[in-house]
Amino acid sequence: EPVLALLNAESMIHLGQADKAIQLLNSLLNGIDISRDWLCAGKALSWRSAAFRLTGHFDEATDDIKKSIHILKQNNGPADVLGGAHRRLGAIHIEQGRLAEAEKCIKRSLKLFISDFDIGQIAAAYNDLGIVYKRLGDLPRAAAHYAQARQYWEKAKNFGALARTLNNTGIIYRRQGQYEMALNILSEGFENARMTGHQRTEAWILINIGDVKRDQSLYEEALSAYSRALELA
Repeated sequence: EPVLALLNAESMIHLGQADKAIQLLNSLLNGIDISRDWLCAGKALSWRSAAFRLTGHFDEATDDIKKSIHILKQNNGPADVLGGAHRRLGAIHIEQGRLAEAEKCIKRSLKLFISDFDIGQIAAAYNDLGIVYKRLGDLPRAAAHYAQARQYWEKAKNFGALARTLNNTGIIYRRQGQYEMALNILSEGFENARMTGHQRTEAWILINIGDVKRDQSLYEEALSAYSRALELA
């Protein structure tokens, strides 16, 4: 059953079993008629792209996601699926340093998510744009997009994702020398991460709190934060 195969592949990817997901999606794509089952094919190519990206096969990931976008656009596919495909292509561009291309893809995805009233994906797209602008060195613009992401994560009640966005925001304030603001935001992010059991995010936030303390020449407090991060890692 194609629907079950897609769900299984998605679960495998989230569990870090990208190679198994690729094998499953290969079988699925070889067994369907793309002209008839175009939506299933579009989704399968999109998820296989995600798996390829996680395994470092960026050329294959790019080819798959571009094919997915082509199929979905050709058939006027649903906004959420097409938006997700554009966002995945944007993620590939970010990892490869093609930030102008990433910005275009993520803006396309954001427009589609807004048309579909998908709060969680709107938040994710704003967060991705924040990453793009942070890497471009446009810190005020990055902070503005992280603030938008924060609003939508709060509406979606996705506090784990909110913690990651607050961590990104704290880094921006630290780079701008606004240390107290950075610590307030990072502390809030830490509480959200702890509340939702995201220990890896907790560890990253503690590292960034340590960096702020170090910048303030509070070396003992910095060392304490780093030690707590190591305990969680």
